[in-house]
Amino acid sequence: MRRCLILLSVLAACGEDDSVHHLGDAPVCTPSDPTIEIVAPTVYACRDPFKSKVSITNNTCENLLVQSIRLTAAVTAGACGPAGPGTYQPMTMGLQPGETGVLLDLTSGPFCCRAPGCPASLQCDESFTFEVTTSAGVFTSVSMAHLNLDGCNVVCP
Repeated sequence: MRRCLILLSVLAACGEDDSVHHLGDAPVCTPSDPTIEIVAPTVYACRDPFKSKVSITNNTCENLLVQSIRLTAAVTAGACGPAGPGTYQPMTMGLQPGETGVLLDLTSGPFCCRAPGCPASLQCDESFTFEVTTSAGVFTSVSMAHLNLDGCNVVCP
C-alpha cells in the first residue's frame, strides 16, 4: 500500500506544472534570418584607412556555413569616384544555432584621390554594402559614411 501511495504521489506531481520540461521534451526553435552587425566609422578624412568589423548571429535552427563576404561601395552624394568591389573569405566559417562570430575585421588602405590629388573642396557620402553568402541564403547589411577629402594629397595607386 505504501508503494502505491508514493507512486501515485509522483505521478500526480508530474501533471501539476506545465512549465517543467519532462524527458523527451525538445526545446522549441523559432528560426529567423541571421543578423549581420557592422561596426565602422561614420566619418573618414584624408589618410584615414577604411575600417569595418562585420559580425553575424545565427538565428536559424541549423548550423550555418558562411561561404563569402562581398563588399561594394556606392557614392550617394558628392563627386567622389566609385570604389571597387572586394570579396573576402570570412574569419568564422561555421556557426551553431544562436552563436555569434566575427566574419571580417578589415583595415584597408587610406582614402585617396586620382593624381594630382583632391580639389580644395571634396566631400561625399558613401554606402558600404556587405553581402554575406551562407548555407541559409544571401544576406546584406549596409553602413553609411561621410568622406571629407578636402585638399587630400594622397594619390591612389
